Amino acid sequence: MDKSATGHRCARHTGSRLLAAAAGATAALALSLATAPQAAASAGGCTASTGPGYVCVNVDGSGLRVNKGNVVRTKPDGICNYRAALVAKYPGKPDTYYWGSYHNGCVYGRAYVNVTVQWTFADGVRICGYFYEGGSLQPGQPCVTVRR
Repeated sequence: MDKSATGHRCARHTGSRLLAAAAGATAALALSLATAPQAAASAGGCTASTGPGYVCVNVDGSGLRVNKGNVVRTKPDGICNYRAALVAKYPGKPDTYYWGSYHNGCVYGRAYVNVTVQWTFADGVRICGYFYEGGSLQPGQPCVTVRR
């Protein structure tokens, strides 16, 4: 498993070529998101956020190809006027944003934002989940690392 220098742990991956380098989480999340053995073509992980709650990222693809993914936000209060992005972080280059649809109004408990990517990345590129509520980036940006 790949662990980043920023304390990302608590990764769950099911990809033979995509490995999770997911972020730290609360003790409850650590128990529920333990590392899983490699399987086929997807990766995901979560980080603690405000609320209390968390932000999760999931990507689906094959090899270095990412087809789609989602960003999930949970918290007990309303999650209102939100949008999310999968953000490709290239070493030494500007980030690339893949945006999901904007949701006007509120949901309670859990909000999912699906994102289409359809891109083949270089080995080692990190894909992070950014969740915006009311125009503000929420704390906790979990990431997975694309690997051969």
